[in-house]
Amino acid sequence: MADGEEVTLDGRPLHLLRVADLKAALERRGLAKSGQKSALVKRLRGVRRNWGRGM
Repeated sequence: MADGEEVTLDGRPLHLLRVADLKAALERRGLAKSGQKSALVKRLRGVRRNWGRGM
């Protein structure tokens, strides 16, 4: 994934999702749901970037 390329979930940029939606996405992946919105987005971005590496 190129730098600056927007990471999306269900076709929507992560930063536009509600906190509840971010937490639900993290829960489905078995990841921690705690923290502020920016931390949730960062956690999901990390998962999405590593997806092609066998995650």
